[in-house]
Order: sequence, then structure tokens, then C-alpha cells
Amino acid sequence: MQSDKPASMKQTLTSQYDEEYLGMKVADLRQKLDSLGRVNAGVQPEIDEIRSSLNRAETEPVSRVRWNFYQLSYRHYIRICPPEELLGAFLGIRSRAYRLDKPNKEIWNPQKLDLIEDHIVNQSQRSQLRVEVEALAKAIDEGGFRFTRDNDLKSELDRHALIWNVLVFSFILAILGFFSIRHIDAQSPWEKIPILLFGVGGGLLSATLQQRRERMFRHTMPTARVQLLFRAVFGAIAAIMVTMFLELRIIDFPFLRAGTTEANGFPISALYIVGFVSGFTERIFFAAIERVSSVHSENRVRDPGKKQ
Repeated sequence: MQSDKPASMKQTLTSQYDEEYLGMKVADLRQKLDSLGRVNAGVQPEIDEIRSSLNRAETEPVSRVRWNFYQLSYRHYIRICPPEELLGAFLGIRSRAYRLDKPNKEIWNPQKLDLIEDHIVNQSQRSQLRVEVEALAKAIDEGGFRFTRDNDLKSELDRHALIWNVLVFSFILAILGFFSIRHIDAQSPWEKIPILLFGVGGGLLSATLQQRRERMFRHTMPTARVQLLFRAVFGAIAAIMVTMFLELRIIDFPFLRAGTTEANGFPISALYIVGFVSGFTERIFFAAIERVSSVHSENRVRDPGKKQ
């Protein structure tokens, strides 16, 4: 129970700050609605609708849903806010444009945003101006939601990959301990098992390190899990193939026999290292496949009428 206290305390503090920040944003929007209702009675139905959404934002038990209600309320407020507040609202929204994903960044490029800002500053009477600002806010809110969702899914995948790595290396230690207790000879065919496992560990660790540097998306998660396992299997195959190649002595590597007096073969520890390093060759293999696939796709785009 003691070990759970720091994590639960951190979660409590994070939730507390999120609640305080959301409460501050809701209170600020309510104040703006009160001011707007006093000077413009014609938008009272819209104000009541926004207040209804804010009430749901304060009573909803799930924090993420509360934020969704607030974002919906704020986007609705953009349609009816006074002209002198529209610039401030747009600048606040633009400051969060980094949350846009790649397709939306191409639509809402800096030139487009500058043009909207110029229209607001010059008090343009374009009927679509507020619609564009609201659409930008919606794109940012949805982009932030997708990023958080994909990041949480990736964190779960990283945890699973870490567990798999720990299990593989624990199994390697158990096998090495068993071989040591049973005094298995270094030239025994059974020694291929730890070499194969070191290849699995190297391939899985290599794939995990690559995966952590890449952004994952929801639709790629099932494929990412399969790729982890497939790369681990490829690491095992690579370890066995490299070890068999060394045993053929087509090319000699004297440094691998350092510290041994045997005229034939290599120290088993050197083969373990070779097996582990061989697992990392999976990234070279799959990078080459991706390059070939990319070139093939580019050629098909350039010559769409060419028969394959």
C-alpha cells in the first residue's frame, strides 16, 4: 500500500489542477455570458443553451466529458460573442494551433490564419468569418482529443512491450542458470537455444526502441503489436543464421575468439553477444523493405497507366 501512495498522490494533484483550471474557464465563460445578456437580449436563447451545456460540464462525473461540454459551449459562444471579443478569442484559439494534425495544418496554414486575423482586425463583415473561427476551434479540439487518445494507446502498447522484454530476458536468465547447473557443454546443440533467445531479445528490444520514437495512431495499433512479435521472430532467425555463418568459417573473425585457447569454434559468450546483436539487424531488413515499397509506390503514382 505504501508504494501506491506517490502514484495516487500524483494522480490526485493532476486531477485537482485540471478541475481548478476547468472551473476557472467555466466561470470566465459564465461571466462573459452575463455581460453579453445585459447588452444584447436578442441572443438570450443561445445564451441559455450555452449555460445548459456549462451546467452539464460541472455535473458530469467524467473529466474528459466535462472538457468536451466546455469546448462545445465555447465554440457556441464564438458565434454570438461581441465583435470586440472575437479577436481575443481567435488569438487564444490560434495559440493552440500546434495541436492540429498534419492534414488540418495544411488547411489551417499560417497564411490562412493571418488572413482570418486581418479580417477580424479590420472588422470585416464576411458572413463566414465566425464560422471559420469556430471550425478552427473544433479542428484543434478534435486534434487534441485524437492525440491524447493515440498517446494513451501507445503508452499501453509500450507497457506491453516492456513486459514482453522483461519476460524474454527473464527466460534467458533462467535458461542460462539451468545450463550452468546442468553443466551443458559449450559445443552441445542445446546451446543454440540461448543464442536463439538472445536473438529474440535483441529483435524485440530493437523494435521497442524504434516504436517509442514513432507516433502511433489508433488504426495502426493492432499492426504494431503484430510487428513487435514478428520482429522478435526475425531476430531469432537472424541470430541462428549469423551463428551458422560463423561456424562455416568462410570469413574469420579472430577477435571473437579472444580469451580462448580452442582452435575450433568460438567462446559461447561471444556467440551470445553475436545472437543479441543479430536481433538488431531486423531494423536494417525492414527499413530496406520500406524503401523498396516507397519507390514502388512513387513509380505507380508517376505512371498510373503503366501495367504492372
